[in-house]
Amino acid sequence: MKIGLYGTDINILQEWQSRLNEEATVLENADALFDEALDIVMVDYNTVYNEINALNTKGTTPAHLVVLESNPADATGKLLILNGAMAYGNSRMLKIHLDQLVQTVMNNKIWVYPDLMNSIIKTFHISENLDPTLMKRLTNQEIEVTKLILHALSNEAIATKLNITQRTVKAHISSIFSKLHVNDRVSLVLLLNK
Repeated sequence: MKIGLYGTDINILQEWQSRLNEEATVLENADALFDEALDIVMVDYNTVYNEINALNTKGTTPAHLVVLESNPADATGKLLILNGAMAYGNSRMLKIHLDQLVQTVMNNKIWVYPDLMNSIIKTFHISENLDPTLMKRLTNQEIEVTKLILHALSNEAIATKLNITQRTVKAHISSIFSKLHVNDRVSLVLLLNK
């Protein structure tokens, strides 16, 4: 796996390099963000926000873009994710979370911290009238889980509300994603709000 790191704070880029087990290379300029040999592009939003915002304005987000900053804000994260970023979070996250982020993005899924996920989902008008063609693919229990996801409930809250285990909730969510051909909660919300 080849990861490109971009920013002007060499300390943060070196910190990322030391925490990533994969090949991580510091990129020299914004043009390198679009190198097709890169599996992931990780940027330090604190130091290159002007360039990333300009790309968002043009609608030209690099593939598998990961945006990290020292003080993540839900509003910034929503904007970046809805404009094509695959991940958004804290630039100093623990290695275990950074590894999860990388794995999630490599699986073509969106990675964000839980509060941001809920904030993104809440930005959409949630209709109780779900597409019947899509809902035919799901069991009654999966439809209930889907509705609770659309109301931004966590796995724990869904488990409590439906009186099932979190493991069962995860199994239902996995099945829902598979049956509806989506990769994550954001994609599910987007699909069901068309």
